[in-house]
Amino acid sequence: CLSLSGCGFFLFFERVVYFDLETTGLDVTTANVVEIAAIDANTGSVFASTVTPTTQSNVQAQGVNGIQPDELAASPHFPTAFQRLRRFIDRLCITLHATLAQDIERTDSGRFLQAARPVTPPLVVLVAHNARRYDAVILACECWRHGISLKYLESWCFVDTLDLTALFRNIAGQSPRIGPNHCECAKLQCLGAHYDGASGILNGAGSVVAHHRQALPPHRALADAVTLFDVVVGLSGRLGIS
Repeated sequence: CLSLSGCGFFLFFERVVYFDLETTGLDVTTANVVEIAAIDANTGSVFASTVTPTTQSNVQAQGVNGIQPDELAASPHFPTAFQRLRRFIDRLCITLHATLAQDIERTDSGRFLQAARPVTPPLVVLVAHNARRYDAVILACECWRHGISLKYLESWCFVDTLDLTALFRNIAGQSPRIGPNHCECAKLQCLGAHYDGASGILNGAGSVVAHHRQALPPHRALADAVTLFDVVVGLSGRLGIS
């Protein structure tokens, strides 16, 4: 599955959204989300919301993300924040679905394809660093705790960029074309420093991301989602995927 505007590795007919969570701790069974952020790979549209937790943030977590108790106290609770995230993603899918349908109608071959197989809503792909072990699990636990149906999570696909970067290191070690100039550190901060500004080579979403990067406080959820965008674009470029 290769090539989506602004982010290789993924199909054009998918809606790829980079996301990140800030939480009260590292235990996925007890930690609460205190911030959710997402950025659309096609347009650079963003969503961000702090979240009032049901448990208090530990000192270490608060020291990393810098989110203060008074900011959290004025924030929506998880069910409201999650509903807003769902609506953000749904709107992205509606927009892409309409665009694809219009593009097909403009071509003779497209009319044939449309008659044979109507355009279906795009598959949602949520991309996070350590999604498989942490971000996706936290979302599922929070939904379960608040009695929210898991049908949305079940309908979305999750991609873990820890797996992608591990695959890239293996490929880089065997490919003279890529060479040794790759990041051995798997942490998002290390990878972000290595591929800093990679999305700036893109039109559209890349220019929007560059704007966000300059205005964002470090270690917040949206800042990390923007960093992840850079990392995937950087990896795609090294592999020759546009």
